[in-house]
Amino acid sequence: MTKLCPEALAPYFILAALVHLVAIATRFDTLAATLPDVVAPAVMATQFPLLILSGYFESRLDDGESTPGLPKWMSIRSKPVKLALTFGFIYVVLIPLQTWNISIGPLDPTPPETFPQAQRAIWFAMFSVGMFFPFYLAATSLLVPVLRVIAFPMQRLPAVLGSLLALTVGFAIGTLVLALSTE
Repeated sequence: MTKLCPEALAPYFILAALVHLVAIATRFDTLAATLPDVVAPAVMATQFPLLILSGYFESRLDDGESTPGLPKWMSIRSKPVKLALTFGFIYVVLIPLQTWNISIGPLDPTPPETFPQAQRAIWFAMFSVGMFFPFYLAATSLLVPVLRVIAFPMQRLPAVLGSLLALTVGFAIGTLVLALSTE
């Protein structure tokens, strides 16, 4: 398996981070209410293929010298990779939290309806992207290992074929999550 250079894939990861960030914004209930009904499923349909593709690329990155004693979150050195995986993870976490009205202690991305609009936006931003570091820690300990397991069989394939397979697997997972979250 040929390792890929993080700098060469930085533009991809920056684009993925931006797409995930826009997807997170679509989970803000006030914005979501203004969007056509087809947008939420379409956004969800793009997020999982993009996340699995990011996991595939991350699993093939050359992160430099191995640091066996350090925690996993310290082994990812590329900021664009950190941004893409964390924003993707935030989106994935928002789905069950909002779909099933779940709060994790004080963590609740759905602002109270009695708040003024600006305060609602601040609440949502704070409990989604504002919690970047805890979400990053969770992404590296939960999401990255799962993505690496999914990507493992694809790593031996040529990059184009592995990428297409990652997108296909991501689409299948996205379709499943969409079906579970809309029932």
